[in-house]
This record gives sequence, structure tokens and C-alpha cells, in this order.
Amino acid sequence: MGPLNFLRKLFSFFWHGSAALAGFLLLPIASAIQILLLAFVVAGMALVLVPLISFVFLPRLVIDELSFRSVFRGITIGLGAFIGLSALALVVIPLMTVIGLGIGVISSAVDGMVTGWNEGFLALIRKAFTPLFTFSWIQTHQEEEQIQNLVQGLNDDDEHVQDRQTELGNHLYQLLTQLFTEANNRPINQGDLKNYKCTGTEVEKLKKEYQILDTNEERNIKEYLEKLKEKPTLSPDEIKHKALIERYLDVKERLNGSCPITLEVPEKSNAVLLVKQYYDGSTWLPVPNGAQIFDRESLEGWLKTNAVHPTTRENIVSPEQYDDGHKICNTRYRYHPYYIDIQGRQCGVSQELNNLASLLKNSLPILKSSKSDQRQLDDNLDINRSHAWSFF
Repeated sequence: MGPLNFLRKLFSFFWHGSAALAGFLLLPIASAIQILLLAFVVAGMALVLVPLISFVFLPRLVIDELSFRSVFRGITIGLGAFIGLSALALVVIPLMTVIGLGIGVISSAVDGMVTGWNEGFLALIRKAFTPLFTFSWIQTHQEEEQIQNLVQGLNDDDEHVQDRQTELGNHLYQLLTQLFTEANNRPINQGDLKNYKCTGTEVEKLKKEYQILDTNEERNIKEYLEKLKEKPTLSPDEIKHKALIERYLDVKERLNGSCPITLEVPEKSNAVLLVKQYYDGSTWLPVPNGAQIFDRESLEGWLKTNAVHPTTRENIVSPEQYDDGHKICNTRYRYHPYYIDIQGRQCGVSQELNNLASLLKNSLPILKSSKSDQRQLDDNLDINRSHAWSFF
């Protein structure tokens, strides 16, 4: 998983998790308020109805004449009814309130988490407060209208708020991406530059593996390349040889070019080669076309201000992985002197060029041999996987 995808998923988890937590807390509170409001309404109704039933309606049923006995009987029945109904109300209303609170709080907590996670904050707020508006009949007409307008506004603005949530998420993701990129592209300190230089042992091994085509060999491969270009169709072996020759000539021309920072050919004493390599599990091999010549002072000055490759814009500190055709491999950048003294001559040394030159030297005799010999050689033409050209 890439770091940016991880940040995106982390933000999404945080957003949904926050809404779920808010639902777990908010909906039980709203449910409890709703149940308590209902209990107060029922208690208020009982406060009015119990005296009316006890002292108005029931006495009328039993008082049939204005005699002491009849009035006394009516008052007695009324008092009994008042005491009984009051006791019933005092027991039933609190009991039902407690039961309702228990069931309502538990169920609304679960419902709040599900709603918050799946539908977000807006749906959660609407679900929490809209039921409370059912008690708007106890408000004035103006308050009823305000509540209705609020509910309608929530419904009308649903899409707009969701768009704003998406926009906010995108802005936050872009900010995190920018912070991550800037952290990776931070300049390389002077003390850390040594981590990107080849050691003396590595350069010495590279020197021992030095190979180059002489003038005659290079002329032969160029002539052979021209013949291949003139042919209308090529065999699989010829296609491989053509690609190998073109790659060798392209790498050699590029490594003998100018520094992309100064746009000038660097002095031999100051020329360095910046190389991208991949690890195949046992050794570091060159990424095809991953080498570039630079002026050493210009390259180091560049890396001290911006840790990205001057031409490819790839991060030097954490470069992208490489697919060698078999697996995804870790990569790294290293630089070393390009011109090295070999038997008294200053020779341009490149791991990739060494590999290509060696393969071409093996290929030249085979071009005049039998087809079976060519097929046997071509089994070893996987340039980047050949352990014969291991580096470091």
C-alpha cells in the first residue's frame, strides 16, 4: 500500500469513526430527552385529568340528590379515586420512563454508531434532533414555524453539505499529500551525502569489472545494426541483438553528454555518474537507462536544496520500486566518479555499460555461428538478471 493511499484510508477511517462515536453519544442523549419530554407531557396530563375524574366526573355519577348521604358518598368515592389514580400515576409513569430510557438509550446508541459510520454527520444530526420537533405543539406558532423551517433547511442543504464534506476531505488529503511530498523532498544535508556515494571498495570492484568495446568491435556492431535496419523482417534472435546494440550505443552517448544542471560537459576530474539500482535479492543491479552523468559540485549543490532527480524528478531518498519481470524490487540511488584511472588511462566506467559491452563481446562471434549456438547464448541475454555482472 502506498503512503498516499494509506493517508487517504486513514482519513476516511478517522472521518467515519468520528461520526460513529458522535452517534454513540448523541443519539442516546436525544432519545433520553425525547422520552423525558414524553414523560413530562403524560405527567402533566395526569395532573389535570386525575382531579377532574376524581372530583367532577365520578361524583356526578353517584350524587343523585342534594342529601348529606349522597354528597358524602360522592366525596368519599372522589377521594378514593384521587388517591388510587394518583398512586397509579406515580408508579406507572416513572416505571415506564425508566424502561423507556433503558431500551431507548441502548437501541439508539447502536443505531447512532451505524448511522454515523454509514451516513455521516449530517444524517446523524437530522436523525437526532428531528424527532424532538414532534413536541413543537407545545411551542408558540412562531416557534413551530422556525422548527419546520430548520428541518426543511436541513433537508434542502443535505446535498450541499455533503459536497462541502467531500471538498473538505479533498483539501485535507491534498494538504497531507503536500506535507508527505515535502518531507520526502527535503534537502539532503552535507553529512548525509556520504550515504549516496559509492564506497572505495565498490568503486574498486566496478573498476575490476570494466569492459568496453574497442574501435573495431564498435564499428562491427554499428555495421551489423545497419544491416538489421535494412531487413524487412527480423528473427527473434535478431530482434534481441538489435535491441542490445541500440541500448549500448544510447547509453554510451548519454554518458558522454553534458550535465543536465550546467548544460556543459563536465571536466573528467569532476564528472560523476548518478545511478539508480534495484536489489534482486542478492546483489544491486542497474535499472535500465537509470544512469546520468553530472558535474559533482553541481549535483551535490542540487541535492542540498532539493532531494529530487534533476531530470526525472524522482525522489532520491525514497525512489519508486522497480519491476524486473519477476518481482517488485527495492531501489536506491548512488553516485561515483565516472572517469577512473585504468592502466594509466582515464576511462568512463558504468555498471550498465560494462554489462552491455560484455554481452556484445559474447554476441559477436555467435553472429557467424550456427543458429543453435545463438539460441544457447540468448538464454543468457537477460541483462538485468545476469549475476555475472553483479555490482557492490
